[in-house]
Amino acid sequence: MNYHFEYSVPHLFRTKSTNSLLTLIVRWLFSTNILTFLQRWVDNMRASLTEEHKKKLSLAHVGIHLSEITRRNMHLAKIGKKRKPFTETHIKNMSLCKLGKKRKPFSKEHIRNITISARQRCVRVGRVINIGKREKQILDERESTDSCKIIRQYCIETLGYTVDGYCLETNTVYEVYERYHDYQVQKDLERENEICRHLGCDFIIIWDAER
Repeated sequence: MNYHFEYSVPHLFRTKSTNSLLTLIVRWLFSTNILTFLQRWVDNMRASLTEEHKKKLSLAHVGIHLSEITRRNMHLAKIGKKRKPFTETHIKNMSLCKLGKKRKPFSKEHIRNITISARQRCVRVGRVINIGKREKQILDERESTDSCKIIRQYCIETLGYTVDGYCLETNTVYEVYERYHDYQVQKDLERENEICRHLGCDFIIIWDAER
């Protein structure tokens, strides 16, 4: 069975003159590049902001933490989308802005926070932390020799450090040093002293014979 529906549309919107008028308005909008005009207007408004105003806008976002759901939604929204390529002028301006400028060195507290965040991210996604090629074998032998239980990849969250092994019973830290530790002696010494002060522990360094 076929049904026929008749919509009640005002007569005004069905006239030829109205259709022609709407067509002219649409053509005018596109011919005058109204969207380009609006974009330029927004850019000019941004450029006219004072430094004090920009600073206030920047400070208004300090301390705002997005929830995990919001971050995930933002990540999903970007999947499959590509950033527009920079123009040659944009690239040149970015290069000129960096001339003569050097990044300030990170503070120890900032480095510690980065390390803790990276560790938490690895745990959250189930990523395995890289370990030395013979680290497991060496620590297994040390467990057998010292008759103790060594916790592998023990994280000292307060300091943001992860040590190769730690024994709770004897309060001893075990570190397996490979070849690259020959080139960072001072850094390793500072790290060792900081861990010893914090835990009040013994610090045993085991050099890999095949390094």
